Amino acid sequence: MEDVYKIRGVDYEVLDMLIDSEFIEVINCIKNSVSTKRKIKRLLPD
Repeated sequence: MEDVYKIRGVDYEVLDMLIDSEFIEVINCIKNSVSTKRKIKRLLPD
């Protein structure tokens, strides 16, 4: 992300890393979303 958005604090702010349970919840949210394309869902872990 820092390679694309080089000016820290303007476009984004890195607060911390996700804990494992938060990461799993984000993945599940993406997998269960109707607007996520099928090819993206196939790339996500089961």
